[in-house]
Amino acid sequence: MDKNTITRQELYEMVWQESLTAISKRLNIPYSHLRKICQEMQVPVPPNGHWSKLQFGKSVEIMELPQDYTGANEIKLYPSQNDIGKPDVLTFHKKTAADLIREDESLPLRVPKTLTNPDELIAAAQKRFLANKFDSYNDDGTPRPEAALNIRVSRGNLGRALRFMDALLKLIRARGHKLSVKYGRYLDIDGEDFRVKLMEKSKKLPPDPKGGFAKYEYTGLLYFTIDDYHGRTWIDGKVPIEEKMAEILAKIESIIFYWQENHRKNEEARLKREEQERIIREHRERVEKEKSDFKNLYQQAKRWQRARFMREYLIAYEQNAVEKGGLTDEVRVWIKWAKDKADWYDPLINTEDEILGLYADR
Repeated sequence: MDKNTITRQELYEMVWQESLTAISKRLNIPYSHLRKICQEMQVPVPPNGHWSKLQFGKSVEIMELPQDYTGANEIKLYPSQNDIGKPDVLTFHKKTAADLIREDESLPLRVPKTLTNPDELIAAAQKRFLANKFDSYNDDGTPRPEAALNIRVSRGNLGRALRFMDALLKLIRARGHKLSVKYGRYLDIDGEDFRVKLMEKSKKLPPDPKGGFAKYEYTGLLYFTIDDYHGRTWIDGKVPIEEKMAEILAKIESIIFYWQENHRKNEEARLKREEQERIIREHRERVEKEKSDFKNLYQQAKRWQRARFMREYLIAYEQNAVEKGGLTDEVRVWIKWAKDKADWYDPLINTEDEILGLYADR
């Protein structure tokens, strides 16, 4: 890249590595110019006190470069014309997206005088126009198809309209964009919906003394509109719309970038939201498991304590039987049964009982 050319990303990195004053002196650029270009290119600059905090080892916040910016992505430095005798003083010249498109010699920016090898969408539109009857009420008629290529012009301008739209679609495809019709009403460019119109301006005629509806006549002036929140209209004037192809393509690409960034941010927000929900859900599950495990621990400890209590009782019971001469075979059988039940109940032994099976809390 030309050493006198600076990209928006490079400018962003530059202003967060050293102060605007230092950059101004190092590059011999007027401070006011540097500040203004940062504002125009939406490059955030460090707030007051930023460099002092760094000097004393304090933490600072670095603002991110906005991704929804749709303007020029590079600037050019050239000698200032206002500083006579100081050719080393530099200032900025922005290269617009349309400038970059015009510099690309591989792109078909000219609208031909004849319609040859029309784009498939234009060929379909032309066939539909020829099959439709013109509405003879307005001027010499105007086709009114309800389709993605909403072309509404007089009969005399239909050929020009088709050539313009054909050139625009071929330019979009040549730029590497995927193009199709969606729902029969929208142009789908790289997955984004566009509603476009190519219209002819009309003017109202003086009222008929005999009455009746108002009549209009077409002026021959065309205008192209992108119906979008960030859309725009280009109108015939000193410069015909055929010579505004680069600006139209740049606008289309800026809209695509805006919506794709919007989708990306929405997807990031969705993933972030799902991650937060997952963290909350897993924390809740861990809490419930902890409660369950603690409850089980408590129950096991109670069982162990009760099992010990039963064994101590059986020892005392057996000693008492011996002392009183009552340790009969029947008593011995019962004591054996009772000890087995204590082992069955003890969680540290937990033997299986022939009748009751394994112990289970009820």
